[in-house]
Formats: sequence, structure tokens, C-alpha cells
Amino acid sequence: MPTFVARIRVPAAIDDVVATAFVRQMLEHPTDGEILEQEGHAEEGAVRIAFEADDQRDAETHARLLTERAPGTEVQDVVQAP
Repeated sequence: MPTFVARIRVPAAIDDVVATAFVRQMLEHPTDGEILEQEGHAEEGAVRIAFEADDQRDAETHARLLTERAPGTEVQDVVQAP
């Protein structure tokens, strides 16, 4: 199964404590994905999460479902890993 990477906007991601709370809400189970990188900014930031999916459409759905678990987050993009 191919691996995809989603970049998800996270409010206040510069603050690891706050960002970690959002990420924990999104990644409830090990198959939900793993954090690759966290990008911080004073107002908001992003987290890149890698996970497996059948195809691009399935990956986009998976990323959207993750953001539904953590209000205030949103999918910025989803790409297949090289």
C-alpha cells in the first residue's frame, strides 16, 4: 500500500504543548499515521503526517477525517511519498 503525507494546519503549532494536544486528538490509533515534522509559527503552524492509503482519494479522505477529530485544524495538502 502506498504511503501519503498530509500537511495539516494546526493552530498555535509553535507551542509544542498545544500542538501535541491537537495531534493526539487526530492520531488516536497507530494506523492513523505518524508525525514526520512540525512547523511552527507565532499564530499557527502545521504538522506533516505520513500514513498508508489505497490511492489519492482514500488519502484525502483519511486526512480530512483526521482533522474532524481536532477542531480548528484543516488539510493543506496530501501528496504521495516518493
